[in-house]
Amino acid sequence: MTDGECDDTGHAADSYSFSPDGTRVVYCSSRDTDLNQRRLWIVDLERGESTLLTPGPGTDSCASWSPDGRWIAYVHCGPYESADIWLVNPESGERRQVSRSMPESLTPEKITLPTHITYPSEDGLAVHADLFLPKGFDPNHRYPAVVWVHGGMARQMRYGWHPMRSYAVFYSFHQYLLHRGFVVLSVDYRGSIGYGRAYEEATYRSMCQAELADVVAGATYLRSLPYIDPEAIAVYGLSYGGYLTLGALTKYPDAFALGINIAGVWDWEQYERWREQQYPGSPWHGIARLDGPKGEHNADVWYNASPRNFVHGLSKPLLNLMGTEDERVDFAQMDAIIRDCVEHGKDFAVVYYPGETHMFTWRKTWEDAFPRIERAFKRYLTVPPAERPPAMI
Repeated sequence: MTDGECDDTGHAADSYSFSPDGTRVVYCSSRDTDLNQRRLWIVDLERGESTLLTPGPGTDSCASWSPDGRWIAYVHCGPYESADIWLVNPESGERRQVSRSMPESLTPEKITLPTHITYPSEDGLAVHADLFLPKGFDPNHRYPAVVWVHGGMARQMRYGWHPMRSYAVFYSFHQYLLHRGFVVLSVDYRGSIGYGRAYEEATYRSMCQAELADVVAGATYLRSLPYIDPEAIAVYGLSYGGYLTLGALTKYPDAFALGINIAGVWDWEQYERWREQQYPGSPWHGIARLDGPKGEHNADVWYNASPRNFVHGLSKPLLNLMGTEDERVDFAQMDAIIRDCVEHGKDFAVVYYPGETHMFTWRKTWEDAFPRIERAFKRYLTVPPAERPPAMI
């Protein structure tokens, strides 16, 4: 019913919704707006015509019709609004906000909006990213910088708060870092949604290679900016972002001063075996990108997909955080990181949270994790290299 150069879905777990009488469908799309935003549209099934329903800015998704068809409930978040439930009348366009999650103290003047940019990767591909400058920005000052790598891989950061909790939490943390004098670069490496099929599928036979080069090129881009301290750039991420962080520190040891891995994969073969046991049939998304099960034809692809095979290159501090009850990545990955780093005499630190999930559930966990992350950034990015601690612990 729809076509064009756009994404007609919002994010993981988003879906379209039929009207009660079955004549119309409301859906989320990037058509006629910026690539990292989404609006609600209605398509008439008889005429095949789509009509814009919400004005933005930000992301509108997870739409659902009321039983009488008079209202559509949806989730809205934007540059100054965290995710909340809204209602929109499909006939008049009238909108009502139902919930209010944004703290009153977090006023617009305290929030920094991103600038969407592109920069060249190793092979010349234009990589999409959001650049955040710190509060009170002085172009004559040199700032430390943090490269944020999202999970997924098929995810996309948004203009403003994200409708998915995991990325909304980190977006909030980045706003905090901006008040602490850090520049933040949020990278939508190839494999991310929202920028076309070719961009999303560009990691075929190249996992932890092509998209990793995009992340590392982010550090190169930052070093080209006169207000960035070239020796004070860190990389960190959650899940697939943690995986690429591990890849960056092992394969490109001179690119970053520090890496923080949150629940990332160290050994991809181990991960696929675990996932097949936990979720039979599910590994094919990743295995397809590796050109099928491991064999003579793709042994090099599988080898390159595991950061542990490059542990000898690890030379910068590495902090690892993970929950023992992680349902998305096997906790044995943490055991493997410890075992390999000890065997090869590498500098690292580990914090594990008993009973915690993939995207930490408990407030007390975040109250421990975020200060640890901030302390690591300060220890290795805000002082000259000669004055940085000799070890993580």
